[in-house]
Amino acid sequence: MFDLQRIPVIRALFPFACGSLAGYPGKCAVPVTELLVVALMLWLILVMIYRRSLRRAVLLPWSAHGILFMLFFLAGSGTTLLSVPRFPGLPEEEPVWVRGEVTANPKTGRNYCSFELVPVILFTRDTFFLSETLLQVYMKIPADSMMPAAGEIWQLTGKLTRIGKSGNPGAPDYASMMHRKNSWYRFYVDRSLSNPAGRCHAPASSRHRIRANLLREALWKKWRGSDEKIALLKAVCLGDRSDLSDHMLKMFTGAGGMHLLAVSGLHLGVIWWVLQHLFSWMDRLFRNRYCRGLTIIALLWIYAFVTGFSPSVSRAVTMLSIYTAGRLLSHRIHPVNTILVSAFLLILIDPLIMLNVGFQLSYTAILGIMALHPLFKTRIQAGNRLVRWLLEATGASLSAQVCTAPLVIYYFHQIPLYSLITNLIAFPVISVLMALFVLSVPAMLTGLFHPLLNDMLMAMAGLMTRIMEIIAALPGAVVSELQLERISLCLLMVSLLFLFLVVNKSSRLYRYLLAGSLFLLLLSGSLSRYNSRYSSEMVIAHFNRASMVTFREGARADHYLWQYDTTSINYMNQYIGMAWNRHLYENRVFIIDGPVAARGAVSGCIPLSSGIWYAGNDQIKGCLISGLPGEQQLIRTAAFWECFRPLRKDFMLLSGEPGDFQIPPLPLVGETDLIADGSNRRWYVERLKITRDKLYNTRQQGAFMKRW
Repeated sequence: MFDLQRIPVIRALFPFACGSLAGYPGKCAVPVTELLVVALMLWLILVMIYRRSLRRAVLLPWSAHGILFMLFFLAGSGTTLLSVPRFPGLPEEEPVWVRGEVTANPKTGRNYCSFELVPVILFTRDTFFLSETLLQVYMKIPADSMMPAAGEIWQLTGKLTRIGKSGNPGAPDYASMMHRKNSWYRFYVDRSLSNPAGRCHAPASSRHRIRANLLREALWKKWRGSDEKIALLKAVCLGDRSDLSDHMLKMFTGAGGMHLLAVSGLHLGVIWWVLQHLFSWMDRLFRNRYCRGLTIIALLWIYAFVTGFSPSVSRAVTMLSIYTAGRLLSHRIHPVNTILVSAFLLILIDPLIMLNVGFQLSYTAILGIMALHPLFKTRIQAGNRLVRWLLEATGASLSAQVCTAPLVIYYFHQIPLYSLITNLIAFPVISVLMALFVLSVPAMLTGLFHPLLNDMLMAMAGLMTRIMEIIAALPGAVVSELQLERISLCLLMVSLLFLFLVVNKSSRLYRYLLAGSLFLLLLSGSLSRYNSRYSSEMVIAHFNRASMVTFREGARADHYLWQYDTTSINYMNQYIGMAWNRHLYENRVFIIDGPVAARGAVSGCIPLSSGIWYAGNDQIKGCLISGLPGEQQLIRTAAFWECFRPLRKDFMLLSGEPGDFQIPPLPLVGETDLIADGSNRRWYVERLKITRDKLYNTRQQGAFMKRW
């Protein structure tokens, strides 16, 4: 299946993709220089494989191959630099007036709602701005319950706050993900106004514009059933997961069926098959096959538009379009070449799509199926058609899971154990559900058989929910707290690629390459384990109104948690389980909730006064000043500061919001690092009246770390 002579697009796709990663100003897998060197080496290995497989003289010398690589590499870098969103530079922390379009229906909480807004115009006191950036709006629910709706134009007043780094090691970089969507600010609507938001009618051009969210809403409002079933149908059929409850998400996660909630190649394949049979009459009516093929391609792209052009949908629709076009032209296209051509087109349109987790999982899964599934089929010797189908479906599911397992561990730090069972049971249900959905769309428009098809859809949605509930309740459904470093992930994926080549075509060169990549993988893991075993560090991580200070020596780690509510504790415990893997570290967690000393394995924390703690070990020591307003009266006395001054202070952490407390200049002598934790509000940091070069703010600069 992986005959490289029949996949010529890879010779252009690989350097172009590497150049696109190198051109992104954010964090990529490795720095640009290292990425260029590694990519060039891998590409030369690829060229060597081509030259060896052709077994004849090649016109281009090695120097020409290097020149071609650099040309594609530079083309990819230039494409990314031209398409990457730019920081808009809007005014922050001052009253502004915004007029813009709501992109989707809001998500509601207890007394607030949040939604996304694309501003058309933004006013301050003395100037105005035109911007296409995406604002994350947070607004108190109005007393008249007049909520925003998708497609409406709203006028709002409030303040802009830049989306800062999460910065905590091992946690997803939320700021980078939002920046790739051209979203740079949170907009907090002014609550002091009696009517903080004003709604106005959309202009004529906006009213007549076709929007995907409006088409989705027109479809799902025709359904009649429970909210849970409609939410599931919206996710599976329309790619809208906004109404899924936390219980349903946990249930699908535990059962290993989260990929079923995202419209992907499975869903598009069923739709394509149904459309092929529905429009078969066109061949007889028009006496050619072009009308049916072009109609199906057009309908697939309309469906991709309705679902929002997610990476998995774009990949599947592009592949099916190329495959259908090849059938119309009576040209047989290599399936892997079709997959890579679709990837090349998507990267060319949006280079940053490579950083999307869905894009990576989608293409890794389909390539894994193409590489390993033929091996299962050749070894299946079953006479019964049903048994043969079950074995082939098992082989396809197992192939996809083996190839996507490294990415799942890296991004989600867990592996669902029963996903194979889930796929075998749920795939037929999903196939029937998608076929019913395709048939129900014309029924909605005409009214014929709509109640019957609606009841059948709701029954399939209920069956899917019940299947997930049963599988998720099985013991040991998920293996969690797994960890995989980025360099190990890259080496593991390269090893899988060489393994595909060895399995599909036995060659001594492929075996040497596989052995070399495995050696580097083991060496990388050993070096990483050695560095963590014989090193120490201190990490100050920030959360919503909470702080966590970690001292680590080797594999022993002590975590001290200052919290203000149970929600903060849950966030910090989840972070410890994700970033400080219990399989690698001996974690001790201490919740600091009063004047009680805590003694860890490698450090300690003792209270000095109300709202002040002294924490550290032999290598580093420092103070944390925290608390709620009114708790800092004792530490203002001169006698306390005279006792406090002789203590060794390598760092001083300001956490929470300790009222109007002002830090005297006495403790800030020497090389003390003054740190304002991300749990502070902005006004508290501003009241300190300390220059930025003397203050480390974790909200803007990320977690504070010291290693030795």
